[in-house]
Amino acid sequence: MNWAASQRHVKHNEDFESLLEFDSEKITDVLEDYVDYMQQRGDVAIGTDLASPELFFQMNRKIWHNKLVRKGIRRLNRRKGGELPIEDSELEAV
Repeated sequence: MNWAASQRHVKHNEDFESLLEFDSEKITDVLEDYVDYMQQRGDVAIGTDLASPELFFQMNRKIWHNKLVRKGIRRLNRRKGGELPIEDSELEAV
């Protein structure tokens, strides 16, 4: 909601009612913009962060293009966890 308010999709961060007035195309656009914002920020857990707004719209029986939004999440080629043991030098760097 803070992001939606900063992007002027809603009037303030407690303005949930305005979100419910959006049609399916507007909801899809807002969620795609949110995914783009999260990717620019470098967030790696975009799918998890997207779960809350998706649940909000689902519980309020709003329809949007879920697959279109989810397909917009770019998967980065990263080394999967658990393949190599962590080293002491990696712990000290944090």
